[in-house]
Amino acid sequence: MNLLITGSTGFIGRNLKEGLKGYTLFSPSHQELDLLDTEAVAHYTNHNNIEGVIHCASVGGVRGQE
Repeated sequence: MNLLITGSTGFIGRNLKEGLKGYTLFSPSHQELDLLDTEAVAHYTNHNNIEGVIHCASVGGVRGQE
């Protein structure tokens, strides 16, 4: 099964990648795939036959500032 993991350089994504054995994992960086570009995401998932997505990406920020 081909899985797309977003946010794979963060704590949760990195640990998920280590624990998911037996799957073909795709974990593109932001430079490789802009998640806000719906056409690029559709092309990437179709081209790589992605069967599932685990979304761990978030917008970073600074704690204490609101």
